[in-house]
Order: sequence, then structure tokens, then C-alpha cells
Amino acid sequence: HLHRGRGTIREDLAAFETIIGHADAKRLLARALQSGREPHAFLFVGPSGVGKTAVASAYCRALLCEGRTGCGECSSCKRLGSGSHPDFVRIYPGQRVDPDDKGEAIQIKAVRRLVLPRVTVGPAIGDLVAVLIQQAERMTWGAANALLKTLEEPPEWMRLVLTASASDAVPPTILSRCTLVAFGQVSHQELQEGLARLFGATEEVAKDVAFLAAGSPGRAIALLEDPDARDRARRMAEFVGDLAKATRAEALSIAERLQEAASSQGSGEELSARAALAESLAHLAQCFRDAAALRLRADPLSLAVPMAQDALRRLSERAPAGHWCACAEQALEARNRVLGNASARYQLDALLTSVVAGLGD
Repeated sequence: HLHRGRGTIREDLAAFETIIGHADAKRLLARALQSGREPHAFLFVGPSGVGKTAVASAYCRALLCEGRTGCGECSSCKRLGSGSHPDFVRIYPGQRVDPDDKGEAIQIKAVRRLVLPRVTVGPAIGDLVAVLIQQAERMTWGAANALLKTLEEPPEWMRLVLTASASDAVPPTILSRCTLVAFGQVSHQELQEGLARLFGATEEVAKDVAFLAAGSPGRAIALLEDPDARDRARRMAEFVGDLAKATRAEALSIAERLQEAASSQGSGEELSARAALAESLAHLAQCFRDAAALRLRADPLSLAVPMAQDALRRLSERAPAGHWCACAEQALEARNRVLGNASARYQLDALLTSVVAGLGD
């Protein structure tokens, strides 16, 4: 006997109170939960750090909650909070099902031992079994095939939530059997308001941290207590200002300055310096998107980087919106390559060469 919605459908569920942004996704999930007609399997897709796993975890908590809100107070929520709920299954890359397991993929044995037995056994204490599979694109071929039968013929008591970086990264056989929910970057305003509401951040700190987070609630929370956050935000605004007034030759010198700044932030350590540079590239991508928006006469209040508004306006006037969109994509690709141990200086030079190639005088 499954839980069904009780009374008027509410969209402000307790489970989602600490989630910043993603109003549409939360509304869809809340309606499904309260109506009792949730799909048997969701696939949440979006870039790393935007909050899709946090939403997936909150959704699972609400599924198992006695009132289907994720109240945090009932016995089911308390069990889940302590990590002892028998009807919650979580699978993730690198999980060690056996002590001698190796590798960072999701192996077939994880699906066979943790998911498949629940297909026949059913819930232990409640009405549902909730299964969360993080980074589903990391499943091996065997693991995906083992899961497929459950997705094709799910028992009435099982709900699955998969997360992935993109829909095309998941096998088509898995994708076609899930309800897709897309997660994008959270707006600067939503991040700022969320940091103030949930963590008591001042307006000044919330603005700087929201800028540094580049649309990622996960990154924003991690950076909130970083004492250098405001300095990094202002430094990036200065780089944009210099790029806005630079000649083509002068613009290339910014690559060296960016790398030097990253090395300084990383205390000279290779891994820390790479992480700092990757963060700077994410901020540049955000700036380029703002330049495109301004070129299309967007409301300045909607900018993700309001502290660099004047510089961004000057920058936007030097090239069409399409150029800035392409630059934003290239900046994010450069970020991923830098994190993958590609030559940092080469990626910076290539990016800024492309940027200045489309600039007018």
C-alpha cells in the first residue's frame, strides 16, 4: 500500500528548503510527491556543482518521509539523517562493495548486490525503496545492463533517481526509460539571496561569493568562508576591465597575469594552482556570457557579474553576441582541460587568442 497525496498539493516542501535555485525542478518534484504519481525513474542532468545531487537527495528524503515532505522530524527522516535507513540505496563511482574493489567506475556488482535484491524483497519499514545513482554516466556496460531490467519492469515500491553531467553521456537504453529533468546554473540573484537566507551572509559577502561561484551553489557554499573570496572577485573584475580596453597585442599579456595570479592563490603548489586557474576560467566564462547578454540589450540587473558592469558593457561593444557565447563555451572547455592536466598556459593563450580575434578596435 503506497503513500498517496494528502489534501492540497504544496510546493514548499521541507526537503527543498535548503536548496538554492532550481524552482522549476523543485515544483515538478513537489507536485509529483504530493500527488503520489511520481515517475518510477528520474534522470537529473547538469554540470557539476549546480545542485542536482542535492535535489536528488532531498527528493529521496521526501519519498521516504512519513508525510512525504522531508520533514526531518519523523522516524524515517531521522534514520535517513543518521545513515541507517534500510530503504535508501545510494550508488556512486568508486564505491567499494568489497574491500578489494578498485577503479572509479560504477561496477556491475554494486547494482547486483545493492539494487537487484530490493526488486524482490521490497521495503523493510515503509512503503517505498528509494535508489540514488550518482554520476550514472560512470556505470560500466555491465552495470548499465544489470540496471536496465529494473528500469524496464520496476516494482511498484521502487523509485530511482539517476544523476549525470549530460543526457548524451548516458546509454540511450537508460535515458529512454527515465523522466529527464535538466539543471542549469543558478542565477547570481538566487545565489545571493540563498547565501543570505541560509547562512546569514552579509550583502557584500553574498555578492562576492555569488560572483566567484559562477552559478554553482556547491561552489558558493564551499567559498563562503574563504577569506580571499572578495579579493579574487575584484581581481577578476580588473582583468575584464583591462581586456575591455586592450589592443589585440595587449590582450594576450593577460594570459600571463591570470596564470601568475592562480599560482599565487595556489601557494605555488601545482594542484592548488590548477584549481585556482580553473576557477578563474569559470569566472571568465560567466563574464563572457554577460557580455553577450549586454550586447543583446539585457537588463543590467540580470547580470551575473554586476560589479564589472561598466567593463562588461565596453567589452560587449567590441564583438557580436555570438562571439561572446562562443568564448564562454571555450572558457569552460579550457577549464575542464586544465583540470585534466593539460598545459595551463597553452589553454589560456588559445582562449585569449580566440577572444581578441573577434574584437573590433
